[in-house]
Amino acid sequence: MQKPTSEAALRNRGPILERLRELLETPADVLELGAGTGQHAAYFTA
Repeated sequence: MQKPTSEAALRNRGPILERLRELLETPADVLELGAGTGQHAAYFTA
């Protein structure tokens, strides 16, 4: 069974991650709300 994907999430994950790196110290605990497909969380933690 194929997992759902979002084209928008694929397009904007890089710019979002760049901004989060500017704002957050490493390591950080983050709560993602309204995750939808969860693609951002999976990408950011990889």
